[in-house]
Amino acid sequence: MDWEEFEKRLFDQLVTLPERVICVIGQGDDQEPFIQFAGVHAFHNRSMEIIAGFQDDTMFDRKFTPEEEALFVECDFERRGTDPTYWEQDIPWPPSGQALAKVLRSFMVRLRDIAAIPSPDELTYVAWKNAGYGIGQYSEEYYGKERNFTLHQLGLRKVET
Repeated sequence: MDWEEFEKRLFDQLVTLPERVICVIGQGDDQEPFIQFAGVHAFHNRSMEIIAGFQDDTMFDRKFTPEEEALFVECDFERRGTDPTYWEQDIPWPPSGQALAKVLRSFMVRLRDIAAIPSPDELTYVAWKNAGYGIGQYSEEYYGKERNFTLHQLGLRKVET
């Protein structure tokens, strides 16, 4: 698979992401560096948003350049919380094509350009479905956590947890 095909598959997956699913995509079995995203209802305090994020390379003694940081800010990512190496953004549900295009642009720059991963074939993923409430057949129901959730659209090798 080439990067263009991976970008298309990732877009399709984000548009159809099941609720409460969290996915981490990274290089090889150790999944470093990584990108990640979480679907609606994945976290109790952010119910109707997709959350996208990635980490910089400070663990590898490389910081993003000012130009790279400017691109991520232009694509609506920001550093959040207590971890100054983590970049994140919230995308309201349903996501607009423009919002997803910015996320994908940042993800591709992070993995392909900055990390210099030669091919998406080197990427793996791990996904799970968080416990939480959702709409059942007749009323709101509580659903338990599902480990090792499969996302077929990505076309990547899944790392078992």
